[in-house]
Amino acid sequence: MRDKVTAFSALVREFHETATGTEHGLASNPFARIEGGRLRLRREPRQSEPEGTAALRQLVRRDLARVRIEQLLMEVDTHCGFSRHLAPSMADPSNGDAGMLLTPERHDSALMAALVAHGTTLGISAMADSPADLTVRMLQHVSRTCLRDETIRRAHAAIVNYHRALAVSRYWGEGQVASSDGQRFRVRESSLLAAFYPQYFGYYDRAVSVYTHLSDQYSVLSTQVISCAEREALYVLDGLLENDTELPIHAHIVDTHGYTDHVFGLCFLLGFSFMPRLKNLAARRLFKPAGSPEEGLFGSRSYAQLDALFSGTSDLNLIVEQWEGLARVATSLKNRVVSANIIVRRLVSSSPSNRLAKALTHLGQLVKTIYLRRFLNDSAFRQQVHTQLNGGESRQDVAQRIFFADPGMFRSGDYYQMMNRASCLRLLSNAVLVSNPLHIARVLEYAKAQGQAFTPEAIAHVSPLAYRHVIVNGT
Repeated sequence: MRDKVTAFSALVREFHETATGTEHGLASNPFARIEGGRLRLRREPRQSEPEGTAALRQLVRRDLARVRIEQLLMEVDTHCGFSRHLAPSMADPSNGDAGMLLTPERHDSALMAALVAHGTTLGISAMADSPADLTVRMLQHVSRTCLRDETIRRAHAAIVNYHRALAVSRYWGEGQVASSDGQRFRVRESSLLAAFYPQYFGYYDRAVSVYTHLSDQYSVLSTQVISCAEREALYVLDGLLENDTELPIHAHIVDTHGYTDHVFGLCFLLGFSFMPRLKNLAARRLFKPAGSPEEGLFGSRSYAQLDALFSGTSDLNLIVEQWEGLARVATSLKNRVVSANIIVRRLVSSSPSNRLAKALTHLGQLVKTIYLRRFLNDSAFRQQVHTQLNGGESRQDVAQRIFFADPGMFRSGDYYQMMNRASCLRLLSNAVLVSNPLHIARVLEYAKAQGQAFTPEAIAHVSPLAYRHVIVNGT
């Protein structure tokens, strides 16, 4: 939680610096200009790939051998040992006949089969018909005793932490930036979360959204099954605050559906940089601070053409008045006293007379104004936002490939069963992610031995999310 004096001094200084920088740079800004008191934006030119990118991509694709999903899982397990976290509870006495029949070797096979069964939505009945002589009862036993929320979370953390430690992973990022987005899946049975989503599924099929948080190294940090009728912004902070990995996330990127002024304010209080890519950017309202002793520093200052864009004010007096309450909210979130989506939902739906929610809105509007001016000024900053969101869309292709059976829908409408499948899907996609950089590292070593070197920029443009070589209908 930021100190009040430090926070306001930083806001004052940053507002003035970004406003002054934007005003001075308008004449030479190729992206934004002001005409007739309105902001006009130009389409940015397409970024060209660094030299050598196409050659490296071809080398990687050529040497990717086809592999079955269960073999890929076992290979990744030999590197990071995620399966040791998928252990049955010592307090669970329900071993039963199925548990007694599982030798260590057969237990490992059953564990991998269960992960594939749930993560691909094939189901344990299909996976039980296999050469490993695994029965439905065995897979049910492993699923019930080993694939629990706490064990899967620890297994995910082991995979992500191993991937972060790989030297090749640094080419894509330092693990300090994340993004989040939702992916819609049909639901066969009735569910309290499911809703109609005509844009993708017509007027007859219900769907839910699997909301994932992705790092700039392409690893998935968090997965939540939510209603696709709700605004994704309610769940942005859940994935950030429940990050159990070693990734030091300090900035978060979303699209328009993941943005509200409240999330801007809460991210500021929690020390996260919130970086949404907003639709209709030229029509967004900008806010100028007003009130409090700091007003004299910038409240009456003129920023020439930029003044025409300020259509509202943020009341600093109100923010100061409610600062202790805002601090308590941020502390509760950081200590995981209550889920972030519950806090955000209550603040968003509160009445206009709620001064705490109003103060958070004013704080968020001011932070948003500072962010948008930086977005207008800095082309590298804009490119970072676009690149991270594009990476999230690429990961959705991987998830769609893996979650292929039945056909790519949740068969059960039960929340816990859907979360189990979504969590196993996350584990499978992270396993694919670990496998690919290991292969890319081998390709780079071989190319170097042959006298062929590639720049870090070229390597960063080769996605580690290749998936067409993975045979997903496991045995």
